[in-house]
Amino acid sequence: MMRFTFQNTAYSMNRVVIGVISILILSSCASDEPNELRYDKLNSPHFITESIDLEEGKDFIVEAGAHLIISDGVEINLRGRVIMEGTQLDSIIIDPVTPGVGWQRISLKGEASILSMSHVRLTDGIITSYSTDNDIHDCVFFNRQDLDWESAMLRFWFGKLDVSQCKFYGINKAEGILVHDTDNVQISNNQFDKVPDAIELIGSEGSLIYGNEINLPGDDGIDLNGCLDVTIDGNIIINAGDAGMEIGSENFGRTINAQLQNNVLDGCKKGIWLKESSTAHSFLDHFASNEIGIDIITPNDSTFVSRIVLEQATFDTNGEDIRSDMRSEVEIIN
Repeated sequence: MMRFTFQNTAYSMNRVVIGVISILILSSCASDEPNELRYDKLNSPHFITESIDLEEGKDFIVEAGAHLIISDGVEINLRGRVIMEGTQLDSIIIDPVTPGVGWQRISLKGEASILSMSHVRLTDGIITSYSTDNDIHDCVFFNRQDLDWESAMLRFWFGKLDVSQCKFYGINKAEGILVHDTDNVQISNNQFDKVPDAIELIGSEGSLIYGNEINLPGDDGIDLNGCLDVTIDGNIIINAGDAGMEIGSENFGRTINAQLQNNVLDGCKKGIWLKESSTAHSFLDHFASNEIGIDIITPNDSTFVSRIVLEQATFDTNGEDIRSDMRSEVEIIN
């Protein structure tokens, strides 16, 4: 009787172990065709426990409704098309194994031609992209990681970029959208909450930042460094820890001819901080309850001066409406 019980128990345990292994294999499987790595909804959740490094031309595809769970420190390096397209009723979910610790990044290398993301909810990881055509809309990004100031939820070099209708939620530990040397960028109708430097452009020309709502950024709301002919239109920036808009260089060259219009800057340390011999035209911008509405400074050793034209600006209960040093120029048109 004792021997029979032992054998029966061992048999049951083996069935349990085999069942668990089968579930893990099924949960982790992804279609790995010669030209693509694909994750589907049917076999979700998919557990990605080790870093992935795909060769050039191999696509990374995540289908609507798929759920990826990524282990701590995992990095996914991609060199083909990256397609993550959910729907309003069937979002893609990308989660960390350990909330707050998170995975590392999805990194698109120079060989990657396209990043297309829609209806994706991504938590505790970042995306970097190099020389890629990026179209990102209707996504939600969460960051609870203790990242350094150089990190960003989305970071891009060169290529093309359109980010719209997305939501970014942070803990003031990583920037939102950080863009390097990319022209004609469009960042529109997004929402940011507790994201420092929610939108930062470095070396960008002819770009448009439109209709975004930025709340409680620990540093700046919008930051332009070494840019030319960038339009910032119809944004609402509330309670920025530093400047609602910082327009300057930060060692990347002066920002020239920034066009600011129909923006609301409310409760910021500085509504607009124009510096480092940069120039801007402000039209119909509204400044309310800021410590300083507009602060303008020019470096003592600069050949050029910081200059702003204020056209039909409105000021309401700021600690100080306009502060300017002796070298800078302010023209007011009522």
